[in-house]
Amino acid sequence: MEEPLDEVSVPAEHVSDTPLPLFGISVQAGLPTPAEPTVPQGEDVERMLIGKPESTFFIRMKGDALRDYGVFDGDILVTDRSLAAGNGDLAVIKTPRGLFARAISVLDGRISFIPEQGLPQSGKAMLFGVITGVVRPLRNGTKA
Repeated sequence: MEEPLDEVSVPAEHVSDTPLPLFGISVQAGLPTPAEPTVPQGEDVERMLIGKPESTFFIRMKGDALRDYGVFDGDILVTDRSLAAGNGDLAVIKTPRGLFARAISVLDGRISFIPEQGLPQSGKAMLFGVITGVVRPLRNGTKA
């Protein structure tokens, strides 16, 4: 039986005021290209991930229910509680057993969650928030 998600009790409004700059170059995954200057582009990664700090929370993914959507066990889900979910969105669902991450499917006005396994069949599942981004640490245990 699938375990519910771990709640991370840090609302996004408590994130650092220090901007996380996005550099104006891209990293090539194929053949090397000539070096380009590494000048910040002026975008803030935090602002890109968090549209509404007052309604955004971070929740750790537990399990592999969304692996087909590129979301994996241990990922941190950026979740906005102020958004309405639409067809194809990823969302956190609240059930009597806890929080679960699922894809949303809307067909003929009927909303369903994919995958349905692990969710109550009694219709007691409700939207907790829409997943707007994913943070995936690549080095476990590394601290600055």
